[in-house]
Amino acid sequence: MDDNGFSHTHLSGTGVSDYGDILIMPTNKIVFNNGADGKEGYRSNFSHDREEATPGFYKVHLDDTNIDVALTVTERAGMHEYKFPTAEDQVAIIDLLHRDKTLDTKIEVISNTEIQGYRFSEAWATDQRLFFNIKTSHPFSDMLQSPPISGAPGAQKIALRFENPNNEPVYISVGISAVDVAGAKRNRETELGDKTFSQIKKEARGTWEDQ
Repeated sequence: MDDNGFSHTHLSGTGVSDYGDILIMPTNKIVFNNGADGKEGYRSNFSHDREEATPGFYKVHLDDTNIDVALTVTERAGMHEYKFPTAEDQVAIIDLLHRDKTLDTKIEVISNTEIQGYRFSEAWATDQRLFFNIKTSHPFSDMLQSPPISGAPGAQKIALRFENPNNEPVYISVGISAVDVAGAKRNRETELGDKTFSQIKKEARGTWEDQ
């Protein structure tokens, strides 16, 4: 992660800004700015002392919001686990502007537990296209932001406010595809389905050991 949030495509050590797509960040208030400009934002400090990383698994405590985050993956999908400190003010920001230059974006709310869309961008790659489908364990109310930025006419950021009166862990399942949103949904349903976070983590570890 970086202190802005958790994205779903990554390059390491390339010196280019490509990838870092479909950034999601849990927080406790609806604020669309990431805070990189010194103003109030959704980013959070964290300590490497409260961070854990193994093949197919990552865990960290967000100091500013007191939220515990865990992540695990398959080849074309991933699952987030958020443990909020209280049942109130449980928010996830999805920011499609994060990282390289956006060419076009779209966020479509399918239901109160599902959204989908795409992010087209350019940097070293001149026309990178990524489609996504996201399913949440708890229903949400949503607030969209679509600032009038030239070249990016679609909705670019969304805040999901979860309804979770018993303060259970919130799970966010994300499928991605370079082809279309149907493929992203199919990848999520095929690779994650009804599996638990622990099952996915175990399978990811097994894949690593096999290799």
